[in-house]
Amino acid sequence: RRTQQQHLAADGRQASAPKLPPPLPAANWPPVLRTTISFDGSASCGTAGWGMAIAIPGNATTIDFCGPVARSGAHDWIGASTLTNNTGELSGLYSALRWAATFVADEVVIQYDSNYAVGVVQRFLKPTCNISLVLTVRSALTAVGISVVFEKIAAHTGDPLNEHADALAKFGAAGNHRGAFGSCFFLPGEVPNA
Repeated sequence: RRTQQQHLAADGRQASAPKLPPPLPAANWPPVLRTTISFDGSASCGTAGWGMAIAIPGNATTIDFCGPVARSGAHDWIGASTLTNNTGELSGLYSALRWAATFVADEVVIQYDSNYAVGVVQRFLKPTCNISLVLTVRSALTAVGISVVFEKIAAHTGDPLNEHADALAKFGAAGNHRGAFGSCFFLPGEVPNA
């Protein structure tokens, strides 16, 4: 498979690498009463990534994480067998659940824009592939230990947290990490490329 860079090079063009979006200022997102995590996935030309933006009441900015979808053999593999938008969405949901289990004491709102990831994890939809990944995310939901409220957000309609998570997922799909490696979360500056 050719990468996006190879496709563009064959056409005589250069790809512009996605830039890491800065944390979203609180003034730009609607007031939240509970910790709210918006996650998203992205895929392009044989790569996939995930991103999540976390809004905490009283914080000045979002806390942001993203990364590429890991495939079998990678140290941070969680079950993806393909690199698609759906595996990006599932990886984003897994990361949101793992973060919430570690850092949230009571209840978290998890916003999503794709019915697939939440649907297969909650068993409303039947997965047809990436079964290992779906089972890993289901286990994370079972083990989260706090109340999880899922909130559907319409994609690409200007919702600030969703748009920010989408930009982070695109950055992750380009092979970049922001504050997360496998199931470990770090603050910006603690890990390379954070």
